[in-house]
Amino acid sequence: MLSVFKVGGTRYFIKAQTSNPAVSEIFFALRGDNKAFKNIIAVELLKVVKIALRSLLFIIPGIIKTFDYMAVHYVLALCPDLNPKQALRVSSAMMKGNRIKFILMELSFIGWDILEFLTFGILKHFYITPYKLITHDEFFTDIKNEGIKKGLPELDVFR
Repeated sequence: MLSVFKVGGTRYFIKAQTSNPAVSEIFFALRGDNKAFKNIIAVELLKVVKIALRSLLFIIPGIIKTFDYMAVHYVLALCPDLNPKQALRVSSAMMKGNRIKFILMELSFIGWDILEFLTFGILKHFYITPYKLITHDEFFTDIKNEGIKKGLPELDVFR
């Protein structure tokens, strides 16, 4: 259920790059007969199963798959009607060759995490979490645009 709000928050921040969206955008998957809710839940379940199966082989393939699926919330925020397998495939295509960049970006947040600890989590809700979310959305926008320029066929869903 948390993923529904994560995708909604991602959708909000993506739209905030070019316009001033309503806060209700966070709840887009909960509106009416929108099939996005079921789709997001199905993607999350499939993602967990695939990562667990890879982790059974060895730990490293599970970790690699986890990084491959980091962009899935971004993909679903832009294209909520993608079927689960297609959403995971698009996320993997976006992250291929960008895993190290993502890890380095995450490591750059260590100072913020220490500051969060020192302020007993107060800054987390007002500054650090929004900052991280916006940074992730910009990162995924950049790698999506790079993938489209390279002509990756999996990213045709964004055109």
